[in-house]
Amino acid sequence: MMRVSFPRLTYLEIDATYETVSALPDSFLGGSAPRLQKLYFYGIPIPALPKLLLTTTNLAKLTLWRTPHSGYVSPGVMVACLASLIRLKSLTLGFHPLDPAPIEQADVHPR
Repeated sequence: MMRVSFPRLTYLEIDATYETVSALPDSFLGGSAPRLQKLYFYGIPIPALPKLLLTTTNLAKLTLWRTPHSGYVSPGVMVACLASLIRLKSLTLGFHPLDPAPIEQADVHPR
C-alpha cells in the first residue's frame, strides 16, 4: 500500500472490479493528497475515504464505482466530506450489485 504522502499527485485510478481487495487504510497516501484533482476507485472498500477527502481540496472529479458494502460510508459522513470540496464538478457513486446497499446508483453533477 502507498503509505507515504504524494503532494504532487493530481490523478489517481485504482480498479479492483474483478478482484477482492482489502479496505484502504487510514494511512493511504500518507493521509494527504492536496493537489489531487481526479480520483477513481472501482471495487475498492473505502471506509478511510472521509479522512482522505479532507485533504483533497482541489478535487474536481470523484468516482466511487462498484463499492463493496464493506467499504460503505454513510450518507451523512459523505455529505460532510463533500461540503468541503468546493471545486468538485462531478460525483459518481455506485455500489456493488451483489451487496445490499442503501443506494444502488447515483450520478450527480453539482455545477
